[in-house]
Amino acid sequence: MGCSLMRSLSIAAMCIWLIACSQTPTEQASNLFNKFWNKQAQETGRCPNVGELVIGMTTQEVANACGSTPRQAVHAVTADGERQEWSYKEAYLVFANGKLASIQKLQ
Repeated sequence: MGCSLMRSLSIAAMCIWLIACSQTPTEQASNLFNKFWNKQAQETGRCPNVGELVIGMTTQEVANACGSTPRQAVHAVTADGERQEWSYKEAYLVFANGKLASIQKLQ
């Protein structure tokens, strides 16, 4: 029984390490928080507070308001700066240089 527990702990530690190595520190903290403390919202990619989002909010403020990570996130660097596009079940969000620039409600 002790070997089984050690094996499980080793696998869990390796998975966390692999996830952590593929993200920036801010993404790591946000994703780990959401995964362990708000698992249902994480799995569904929902933003139940989309009505509270305001143009000009930072990506961290939006993540905090939504309570979960988006279903899909795309990051691009253009001549005009950085651009991110987040897709939740309720809305499609566009960020320009780290600030919320567009909210398109889907429902």
